[in-house]
Amino acid sequence: MDHSETLPVAKRPKTSHTATQPNASAVARFFDIPELVQIILDYLHADRIDLLVLAAVCKGLRTPALQVWVRHFDFNQDEYEGKLKLVQANTHLIAHIRCLCIFNCVEWVYPGGPDPERPPLFWSQVKALLSLLVAHRPLHDQGPLFDIFMDVDDGDALYRAFQPYPRLAQRISGLHLADRCRFTPGNAAHAANRFSTSGWTSLTLLLKDALPHTSSVKNLRSLEYKTFSELQEVPFRQAAKQIFWSTLAAQCQSLHELCLFVSFGSQADYLLRHGHFTSLKVFDLSDMSRNDVDILDVEIIDAFLNRHTALERLSFYCDACPRDRPLSLNQTFPALQDLDLGAGASAADEATFEFVRRHSKLRRLTTIHLGNVDENAALLKSLLLACPDTFKHLPGIENILPKQLSALIRDGARPLRAKVFAIKSLSSGFRWDCEPLTDLDMLSWSGVRPEDVRDLTFLSVVLRVHDFDRQDLRLFQLFACGILPNLTELHLHLVGGEDDFPTLTEFVNQIIPSTSIRVLCILAPDRLAPEEVPAMLLTRHLFPVRFELLCWRHGSQESEYFRFVADTSVMQNSASPLAPQLGKLGRLQAIPKRVLLTQVGSGGVWRQRLDIGRGLNPATVLDHNGV
Repeated sequence: MDHSETLPVAKRPKTSHTATQPNASAVARFFDIPELVQIILDYLHADRIDLLVLAAVCKGLRTPALQVWVRHFDFNQDEYEGKLKLVQANTHLIAHIRCLCIFNCVEWVYPGGPDPERPPLFWSQVKALLSLLVAHRPLHDQGPLFDIFMDVDDGDALYRAFQPYPRLAQRISGLHLADRCRFTPGNAAHAANRFSTSGWTSLTLLLKDALPHTSSVKNLRSLEYKTFSELQEVPFRQAAKQIFWSTLAAQCQSLHELCLFVSFGSQADYLLRHGHFTSLKVFDLSDMSRNDVDILDVEIIDAFLNRHTALERLSFYCDACPRDRPLSLNQTFPALQDLDLGAGASAADEATFEFVRRHSKLRRLTTIHLGNVDENAALLKSLLLACPDTFKHLPGIENILPKQLSALIRDGARPLRAKVFAIKSLSSGFRWDCEPLTDLDMLSWSGVRPEDVRDLTFLSVVLRVHDFDRQDLRLFQLFACGILPNLTELHLHLVGGEDDFPTLTEFVNQIIPSTSIRVLCILAPDRLAPEEVPAMLLTRHLFPVRFELLCWRHGSQESEYFRFVADTSVMQNSASPLAPQLGKLGRLQAIPKRVLLTQVGSGGVWRQRLDIGRGLNPATVLDHNGV
């Protein structure tokens, strides 16, 4: 169905004399032009909740707004009942679904946690949804692209849902499998009473339906497998897994992304030995084996890498790999941009240095999991000395400690992402001609000049209570005096008691003069009664001129996300040459976590990002990999 077929026509005043009919208003004329309305709806699709608001408040735009909103249809375990009722009552929307996520896997959100109960009716509702897709789409329409997040033991239910519709199975673009390994020798009998033992077998049958003999870019593009288990499963269960991997290796040439997180090397051994995916761009391998007997053979991994030289992202971690037998790293990947080296490689090896030096297109190098921080720093320094212009942006939060960063900056590094610790001031004056950054309470930035950090786009500042004076907030002058002109994302990590730091409103007030900050993330200490976002920030307040998003979290609690909504008053619209210095008026509006952390790629693969700010290498809202 064409969007223009349902766009509203402006209503003109009724009159008995058409010659005296007044001209339509500018707004009415605007909505008379389908192309302009479509531009607005496509723009609102970026923040999809706006489309739902528009559909609720504007009867004339309800249908086209929902048609754009439903393009990316998230059928998840928390909202599936309501969403099924929506499309059952509005079957005209079904033809507009382009990418459909089927999400029934708590493990993907909370890995390694207790074995959760999954909604018992979920898969019957999936089956009902698929029948609607077939019944209400054009005969020759291929259907939407499917991305599926699921527990392996739901494989039988998934296969039964897709079995009547083999054409839809061929539209599966992503398969994300969580394996609880329930069939260990000690509990296999108990597990068999609760779960179908045909999960892997059914997934294999589904894979054969999804991968016709002539594989194309529209077939399976992304496969992720995660397992957390201290015990191997019974042999017949391992055999069923191997049949699945052998089918994937034999039939799938369309795979772009392969991510494996295994507890035992044997869980990935067959696929790495026999897999040859001509389109592979991303390879992520984490072998968490604790048993030296069942770790992946490094030679097998090297051979797999030799067959896949078109990689753009490579991540490797082998917990039990001996240091005397690291990866050879003798490959060359001409398009490699993102490299994450963990245990199983060594920053001190000449092979590692030569490997990185061969890849001049690298935009990110992560080595925080290699362990030896001095070796990491030495590797980065060698790269800077060898090719200063090529690798000046590589040092950052993901590969070096804050205390070592300033030395690398003096050697020529120009980081894009950094972490610093704030310290108490030793003096009350500023020595702008001497140490402007350390005078602003930035530990370990001694000898670093402002021009050395102009390229920073992401900064994480740790404020520890014993090093912090809430009466002296001079460090925030970093954001007022133009020292960091390109800083777009700021994370503040507060370490101490709940009453030792400024309030959220005070933090926002401190960064108002910034002309570059778009995202502020504050990780506050745990509180018995967590501070809520103040009402003044939710009604009308001043914010930095480019501000877009606030992330707010207390300790281990769930993060909250708030976007900036501009004020529409006359005062906000009045032009002023001082606007950049004054900031902009507006308010904060809560947005669902899943909306912010979910991104849909052009190939129909849904990316579920971690909470912003978590971890040694914290997840960020914006891309800070440079150009």
